[in-house]
Amino acid sequence: PPSTTRSERNPLTPVAAAFWWAGAIVGIIGLSAIGYAGCPIYWGSVSTAHLQKSIAIRAGLAMLLIGSFVAISAVLGG
Repeated sequence: PPSTTRSERNPLTPVAAAFWWAGAIVGIIGLSAIGYAGCPIYWGSVSTAHLQKSIAIRAGLAMLLIGSFVAISAVLGG
């Protein structure tokens, strides 16, 4: 008999799927911040750009790692 919580197309439970999507979105935002930090174009002074890009690379790495962890945990646990 078919299951009511899972399907062949989506093997994750609804809660695990929500965590997967949340992790994927956070990871994509983090990857975008890393891309911005590597972009040679800046606005304003060099010191302002350095500060913005330093924050972007640190936040981007943290978001990519956290998002990946959440998404992988959702797949393995769900």
